[in-house]
Amino acid sequence: MTLFNTLVSGIAAALVVGLSPQGPQEVQSREHILDRDGQRLVLWEKHPGQLHKKSTRVVLLLHGATWSGRPCFDLGVAGYSTMQAFAQEGWDTFSLDIQGYGRSQDPRGENVSEARDAIEDVKVAVDAIRELRGVKRVDLLGWSWGSQVAGLFAETYPQRTGRLVLYGSHWQPLEGAPPPPTDRFRSNSREAAASDFVPGCYEPEVLEAFVAAALAADPDSPNGSLRDYLGNMPVQHPRRISRPTLVILGEHEAASKMKDQLAFFAALASPDKRFVIIPGGGHGVHLEQTKERWRGAVLDFLSAVN
Repeated sequence: MTLFNTLVSGIAAALVVGLSPQGPQEVQSREHILDRDGQRLVLWEKHPGQLHKKSTRVVLLLHGATWSGRPCFDLGVAGYSTMQAFAQEGWDTFSLDIQGYGRSQDPRGENVSEARDAIEDVKVAVDAIRELRGVKRVDLLGWSWGSQVAGLFAETYPQRTGRLVLYGSHWQPLEGAPPPPTDRFRSNSREAAASDFVPGCYEPEVLEAFVAAALAADPDSPNGSLRDYLGNMPVQHPRRISRPTLVILGEHEAASKMKDQLAFFAALASPDKRFVIIPGGGHGVHLEQTKERWRGAVLDFLSAVN
């Protein structure tokens, strides 16, 4: 069986034109259907201008515990799509739906998409991207539980990993955590979709658009992420992460996570590392009013010369 089978669901013209140091960047989109041992994985792509086989700016975005790639990173509100913004700045940008999320197939058997299983989904996506773009390594950005997956992938497959962004992460076990769930899936709610937005830091229409998109894409989610947080922490091990790493948090989240994340940062094996706090936002600052500060910090790190 081939590494992947690409399904083009439509190549869309750019919705807007961005301001890039290289000039205006038209953005095009396409969907790829990948195969992992007979299971369907869906990879969404946005790239600038004319598609070229060879690219030196390639990043894969990994969603968090509840919502899939497109609601998180390609929200259909002007100015609020992370993928659109990155592509306008010259980045070939991908987001993966891990099994059980979005348009990817539900996991089978004992697999409930814990991070240890999810990294094998990521490996399939990374290998597909490497073949598509002719690169040895792919940069990774993980948000929330996606940072657990990204960090574990980087320590397991360093030869496939470029630069690493851990956004809204957590390291050590949670104090007073309840037992992990035994159910395979959980139902999602409006309250869950709105919970990452900090009052006073977001535009109401953005929250409403995100809630609608998130619930449409993910009415339920696999409980592997909760098993990680409630039973498997620490999932990632900083002393094993040798790739260049950015740890980034929103201001209103940093207060509760500062001690944990500073200890993680200090223990990172890579000497090439940054710790950034973005003012005026919380766990989902990339969808809030200071999103441009977040994007600037992430792209500045990803653009650094190795």
